[in-house]
Formats: sequence, structure tokens, C-alpha cells
Amino acid sequence: MQPTFISQKHASWVLEHSHSSIHYLRCYEQEAQLLNDAGMASDAIAFYGRAFDILVILNKLHDGSDKGLRRKLAMIGLALHRLYQVTGFKLYRLGILQRVLVQLKPKAQMRIYSYHENDLLSLVKAEC
Repeated sequence: MQPTFISQKHASWVLEHSHSSIHYLRCYEQEAQLLNDAGMASDAIAFYGRAFDILVILNKLHDGSDKGLRRKLAMIGLALHRLYQVTGFKLYRLGILQRVLVQLKPKAQMRIYSYHENDLLSLVKAEC
């Protein structure tokens, strides 16, 4: 399962305005942290998800070579995984780990889908 959080129109805007999209990335991440701290995990998922989708687009723009983006992608992916665990969405929990690893290790894409959740989690944590 591959959850996505921003519309195609928003994704196109991020592609065209990559520098400005950093501001929205930070705002979404900050809002997610505030909601998570307030115990509103379901609401925090939407904001972390938007930040994650922006990071995926920016990572593709940089051909996966920016270590800061890669680390942030792994960290937000882990935050989403943790929130999905709290809310009980098992398929999304696996999907977000797979999606993170597809971005971080594109050559291993076919093997990723056969990994156990703990193996996927270890691979993502190694990027942080």
C-alpha cells in the first residue's frame, strides 16, 4: 500500500518552486509535531504525510544525492510508521517503510517488497 498525501496540482507546484516548498515542508513538519504532542495522532499523520511527499519530490529533483534530504526522508518515514502503529493501520505502516526504502535504495526496489517489517525498519533506521 502506497499512501500519498498531496494532490497532483500541489506536487506540480513543488516541482516548479522547489526552494519555496522547503518553507511548506517545515510548516507541515512543525504542525505534525504539535498535533502529535497534543495526542492527535490521526491528524498528525496528514501533516507528516504532506511533508513526506514534498521530500520525495525534492529527493527526486536532487537524484537522491542530498544526504540531508535522505536523512529527513527517513526520519519522517519513521515518524509516520510510529503514528500508523499507534493508530493501528498495519498496511500503511508497511507501505510507508517500503516507500521510504524505494526512495533511498531504488536499485533494491523489487527485493524490498519481500522483506519483513522488522528488516525494513532496520534499513530505514540505518539511514538516520
